[in-house]
Amino acid sequence: MLARWLSYSSWVLRWKWNSGGRENVMWWNGFTLKDVNEFEYGCRLIKILDEWKWEGKKIIIFMHAVFHQQYTTQVLSLVCKVDITGIAIDGL
Repeated sequence: MLARWLSYSSWVLRWKWNSGGRENVMWWNGFTLKDVNEFEYGCRLIKILDEWKWEGKKIIIFMHAVFHQQYTTQVLSLVCKVDITGIAIDGL
């Protein structure tokens, strides 16, 4: 699973996701667009979000793993400038 998370960002290793990232609400503090653009997945996600935003499309993203949910929420807040206050992230 760590390899899959790492394919999104090296933030996983730098800030030790496995030892508390999931439960720590402050874990994503400091995460930037530079971190998102580090690997291809983030670059593609930004491109898709920019295109959809420009076309006026509504965005709904479903993710299974908690890390992916939190990662995508952070990207949405950075790229689309959405208010993520009311977003619920629940482990399945």
